[in-house]
Amino acid sequence: MAGAWATPRMTSFIGNLRFFHKFLLLGLLAVSMLALPASLLLRSDLQAIQRAQREVNRATTRSVRQARQLAQAVAAGDLSRQVSVTGRDEVGELLHALAAMNASLAQVVGRVRSNADSVATASTEISQGNLDLSQRSEEQASALQPTASSMEQLGSPCGRTPTTRARPARWRAARATSQRVAARW
Repeated sequence: MAGAWATPRMTSFIGNLRFFHKFLLLGLLAVSMLALPASLLLRSDLQAIQRAQREVNRATTRSVRQARQLAQAVAAGDLSRQVSVTGRDEVGELLHALAAMNASLAQVVGRVRSNADSVATASTEISQGNLDLSQRSEEQASALQPTASSMEQLGSPCGRTPTTRARPARWRAARATSQRVAARW
């Protein structure tokens, strides 16, 4: 096989080279046979990781979308929206805080509405009381008109006598007040 030029040392070297060549081919075959299942495993693991990543992205996006929708609803004045919080991450905590804020705002607005209704009721009652008082004052003024006229008639014939000058000051004040009230109505 080897020519005349081959020495025993070269022949031995060529034999070793053939052995290493076969050994290398067998090693490559073994590695490739092991690499194929490993690559399939890596590929399935990679697909599982990608699926998990998509699920995490979807859950995060869903939570952020819920938080945004709740904030928009509160900004629009809709405090009736309910939110279910499932996550325990930062976005879940944010969503939980927004839901608590929404519930608290709904309670505050409810109390404000209740107090506003009470104020409206009280102001209506006060207005009605003022109308009743005004009506009674008008009736009393109408009743005082004839009394003031009678007092005027009684005082006219007497004129300004020493008795009229001696009347107490409070009678004069009462007469002036009744005349002012009568004149106003």
